[in-house]
Amino acid sequence: MPPVRRHRIGEQMPALVHPGPDPAAIDLCRDLAANTDAQAVILFGSRAAGGWDEQSDLDMIIIHPAADDEDDRRKVLGRVLAELREFHYPGHVEYDSPHHGVADGLMVETPQHYHAGRRTLNHVIARAAREGFIFTRDPGAEDSYRHDGDVSNEWELVTLERLRRASSDALDVGHLRGTWLDQPRRSLALNALPGRNAHGLLWNSGAALLSILGVIYPRDSVAEMAAAIARHDAGWSHAFRSDLAQIDQYSECGCEVVVTDPIADAPAMWRDLEIDRCALWERIRQLSGYDLAAARENPAHGS
Repeated sequence: MPPVRRHRIGEQMPALVHPGPDPAAIDLCRDLAANTDAQAVILFGSRAAGGWDEQSDLDMIIIHPAADDEDDRRKVLGRVLAELREFHYPGHVEYDSPHHGVADGLMVETPQHYHAGRRTLNHVIARAAREGFIFTRDPGAEDSYRHDGDVSNEWELVTLERLRRASSDALDVGHLRGTWLDQPRRSLALNALPGRNAHGLLWNSGAALLSILGVIYPRDSVAEMAAAIARHDAGWSHAFRSDLAQIDQYSECGCEVVVTDPIADAPAMWRDLEIDRCALWERIRQLSGYDLAAARENPAHGS
């Protein structure tokens, strides 16, 4: 895989990746639950599951009845969080500090919004409820925020949205093909725009298919998603043939990634992508009756 740069311009991706949870993040979330009137604080992502480095986001969900109040309540939570972040990650605002760049991936949700998102298989809230560390002010209340197996909102909140995004990605791909792929010397644009849209097209359509099948899909890799489809859908054996080693760099944090080497054969990647897309969308139509071609003409189709 070509080298990539992320977050801070001019610095390579960190060499040190910690395999276990981040103790400082756990302590911060515990203190945040104890020192505010939030109902619960959930730590998820790499700092909870492992695989984090010093540039990884601090992914948290704060559940608060007044989360819709964009003024006083959020200011109070933000002030307490800023103090705790400086305490647990001293010097994080200083460029030379090893904690520089510890950023918030913060979500503040009402209990109603949280429980609606939790009633899914693949929503980010459902993942946090299933995999994250949960902290509450009241001992023993953590279980009321864990995933309870109810996935009744999966189609509305996840599957349909992924299908619509896949349709939108396809339109973007068609536009960018004529704009950029005829100019192979535009390596930065070639990687930053079509590559991200190629990843998004396969990621969102593949994620929708796995949601239809009731599968928890992988978080990062289109190649892993293709393998999951092969395992769980015996009726569809098509393999993604796109240049996945290149496309897989564009994860959900793709906006933070700049590829420093061009994709070797972009026209061949696009030809393979066309085959992948058509086969995958046809399988989605067979299983769900949702026609992505029609969705491109009418975004409200199937709702």
